[in-house]
Amino acid sequence: MKKLILSYLMLFSLSTFSQEEISNEIEQENPNAWEAETDKAKPTFTFDKIVLAKLEKELKYSDYYSEDQKTLYAGARIVKDKSTKVDEGQYVKLSSIPEAEKFVYVSKGANYLYLIRNVKTKELYALHTFTINYADYSSASEHKNLVKESPIPLSVSQQELLSKYKSLIKNANANITLLQGIQKKSLTRGYFDASKVNALDKKSYNKNLTALKSKIDQITDIRKYEDKDKIVQDKLTLTELGQISNITSWDEIEILD
Repeated sequence: MKKLILSYLMLFSLSTFSQEEISNEIEQENPNAWEAETDKAKPTFTFDKIVLAKLEKELKYSDYYSEDQKTLYAGARIVKDKSTKVDEGQYVKLSSIPEAEKFVYVSKGANYLYLIRNVKTKELYALHTFTINYADYSSASEHKNLVKESPIPLSVSQQELLSKYKSLIKNANANITLLQGIQKKSLTRGYFDASKVNALDKKSYNKNLTALKSKIDQITDIRKYEDKDKIVQDKLTLTELGQISNITSWDEIEILD
C-alpha cells in the first residue's frame, strides 16, 4: 500500500513539474536562442478561424491544462526583434487577428517557441509549437490544421523549367509510342525480336531511341541539379510523375545493330 501511494505521489510530482515547466516557457526564453533565418522561399499562411474556435473551446473546458498554458496556447506575443525577451512582448489572442492576415515562418527557438512575421505589418510574433501544430481531428475522413499554408508561386525561371519538364515528358512519351509500335510488329512468341525489324523500321527505331535517351538525360539533370528541392516536380500531375519512371526505364534499352 505504501509503495502504491509512493508511486502515485511520484507520478503526481512529475505531472505537476511538466505543467509548471511548460507554463513558464515564455519567461524562461533565451532571447538569443532563435535559429538563423534562411533565404529559402517560405509559404505564407493564415490561421483558420473555425479550427481556432475549436482550439479555444477545448482549452476553455479542459482540466488538463493550467490557466497559464491556456493563455499561452491561445495567443502570441509581439516582439520588436530577436533580441527582445519574449515575455516582454505584447500579448494578443489569435482570435483578435483578422483571418486575412498572412504570416511567414521566421525561425524556431528554445522552449518550444516559433517566431513568425506578419507579411503586412512586418511585426514578429512568438507562439508555442502546440499552437502551430494544432489540428482538428473531429472529422473521421480528414483533419483540418489551424495553420493554412498557401503554395509558394513559382519564379519565372521555375515556370520555364516546369514547361520544359512537361514538354520533355510529352515528347518522350511520343518517342516511346513509336518504339512500341515497331516492337509490336516484330514479335516472336509475344516478345520483341530485333532480328525481325526491317531496315526502314530499324532506322526509325534507333533515331527515336537516341532522341528518347537524350530526353532522359535532360530529365535526370533537372532532377539532380536544376530542381534539387523538387519544387518544380511537385507541380507535375500524378500522371506525369508516373510516366517519368516508365520513361527512364528505356535508358537500359540498346540501339539495334
